[in-house]
Amino acid sequence: MSRLLMTIAVLVKRAGVYLSSQDIIVNVAGGFRAMEPAADLGMALALVSSARNVPLAEGMAVLGEVGLGGELRSVSNVPRRLGELSHMGFEKCLVPESAMQSVETPRGIKTAAAGTLVEGLGLALSSDAGREGSGLGSEMQPEETPGGGYGRR
Repeated sequence: MSRLLMTIAVLVKRAGVYLSSQDIIVNVAGGFRAMEPAADLGMALALVSSARNVPLAEGMAVLGEVGLGGELRSVSNVPRRLGELSHMGFEKCLVPESAMQSVETPRGIKTAAAGTLVEGLGLALSSDAGREGSGLGSEMQPEETPGGGYGRR
């Protein structure tokens, strides 16, 4: 639960995503517990996707720890994880820039790297996510909010 609360706080502070008027419920399939830092970015993207009613790019996985400053941090065993994701049928994966410095991408999976949570949001969320030629998702523009963020006050 504390990783979820930290991720929500970073979304508010660093990405301008205001969720205070929302009921937040996170369900992880199969009864697993999302205690690992590698799940941070996935939780953040799912929250914004739901709040904005904008889909994530189809066939995409994400890996990454979200730091308090909004930076994306690498996680352990990235090459092995990418290989497993490819075997599971994922076509795309969003990873922290720091994870790609010394990683060779396995055949069958396309990767995109982001250095910050805001960059990751732009890469993963779009109104035409998953369409041919859209990459991981076209760039997402912040809503017209006083803070210029991705949510509503």
